[in-house]
Amino acid sequence: MALTPQHLANILSEEQLELLAEFADDFEDDDDDDQIENEEEEEEESSADDTPRVFRASQSFASSAVRPKRGGKAALNIILAAQQALRKKNDDAPAFQGHRNEWNSELDLEVDDCDKSQTRLPAVPTREHMRLILDASEKKMRDHLIIRTFYATGVRRSELEAVKLADLYLKELKIFIRSGKGDKDRYVLLDKKTARMLDDFTYGRALDDPIFDIEDQQMNRVVKKYAKEVGLIDRYKAMGRNFSAHCLRHAYATHLWESGIDVFILRDLLGHRFLGTTRRYVAIGVGRVISDYEAHHPLCDAKF
Repeated sequence: MALTPQHLANILSEEQLELLAEFADDFEDDDDDDQIENEEEEEEESSADDTPRVFRASQSFASSAVRPKRGGKAALNIILAAQQALRKKNDDAPAFQGHRNEWNSELDLEVDDCDKSQTRLPAVPTREHMRLILDASEKKMRDHLIIRTFYATGVRRSELEAVKLADLYLKELKIFIRSGKGDKDRYVLLDKKTARMLDDFTYGRALDDPIFDIEDQQMNRVVKKYAKEVGLIDRYKAMGRNFSAHCLRHAYATHLWESGIDVFILRDLLGHRFLGTTRRYVAIGVGRVISDYEAHHPLCDAKF
């Protein structure tokens, strides 16, 4: 019996459905008779397995990210059914806590509630903007380190507020984030210079002391102070966006994506539940395709 979207919606969770749907571009509808015959033989060989067929399929697709373009009609049909099941869940359940709501939470205070939708994108500080903010804050170590840690790790304000000295693994260049958004624990990474600065800044503290000992709203005011100095507050206002410390999280994610990080790794570093949320940064990170644009657009040709 063919798997229908309703079957998948009943059997799989939203995260499993999304994982299947994400591989739509990695599977081809191959009409080659030999390929189809081979797939049918493989299905017969695995029929003795007591594991439900749909779970074997989802496990297979999850591990197939490293070998794209190898699916057949059966794989493609299941993936298309998963996409339809996800759409149905969204249509039938307005309160569905999928990546649409998760993405809106990422917009935080930058976009008015009435203007939030699945298509809204934040404005993102460029690499040059980040250099200007860091330079402007350099004379005050605490402020400079708050901004640098936000940008180095991509953590949320509430997460940074909760970090204690015991959560720092500076020799390993990582920080333990306890009970992040969605009650998820994770590790985030940081660069060597930021680690050295944190080590100096927290010297002599007790293990249960917070590293900055200020509330997240105060951290937000610190970031906005220097953003105003370099003109980012006014720039964002003209773009219809509000600048906040959360914008440094957007910069972190976008700049990592533009530099070539794997989207699955980025999802884990950001603490997203849904891969679709992380993939929004693909739309923002146009810097990753600049070389392709310059190679193909006629106006980029010096002879034009």
